[in-house]
Amino acid sequence: MNTRDKAKGLLGDFGEIYRGAGRAMPRSIASGGSLYVGGICSAPLLSYFYGKQNLSFMKSRYNRFFIGAIVLVVVGFLTGCAMPRVPTVQVNKDLRAYSYVYIPATQPVQETLGQKIESVNPRDLIAGAFAKKGFIILPSVDERFRAKTLMVGYGQGRGRSVTLREVTIQLVSAETGELVATVTSEGLGVTEVDKVEAAITRALKALLK
Repeated sequence: MNTRDKAKGLLGDFGEIYRGAGRAMPRSIASGGSLYVGGICSAPLLSYFYGKQNLSFMKSRYNRFFIGAIVLVVVGFLTGCAMPRVPTVQVNKDLRAYSYVYIPATQPVQETLGQKIESVNPRDLIAGAFAKKGFIILPSVDERFRAKTLMVGYGQGRGRSVTLREVTIQLVSAETGELVATVTSEGLGVTEVDKVEAAITRALKALLK
């Protein structure tokens, strides 16, 4: 192989390396349609290596990526504004002083999605959480255990946005009527069932931790 052939081979190798580097480097488009690679204006170079058709395709892909990034930022900002707050808990007396819990009946939350009906009963969620912690769930206040019984009050209201629901759970001494503990929490969800279930779960997790 003579010197001229070697030179052609080196130039060919250099072209392949440059094309690979061009694909790997970050790309941005300046005003007027110029394409930059690694901070150096290289529209003529890329046109030479890739051709005008490929260069146009690359610009189109960049535009789609840029618009998509803006959409993601906006959605993330709006979602972040609607995230549930940390539950607020107030405990006035040690819950370990009690062994029994009475939870009055609550109105189920229902929602119809197409032909499917979703439903959740707040009382069931509350009873399940207390039972897991070792409390005995009573169907009514038993006079024999009144001193060690907590009565549960439950309420729910609108959240700060359409994706949130707020609930409040109070624990009252069955013997004295004093407020033993209270917790307020928000739940995030698509349906009302999702929101209420998430809010109750977060509230009880914070209260019974």
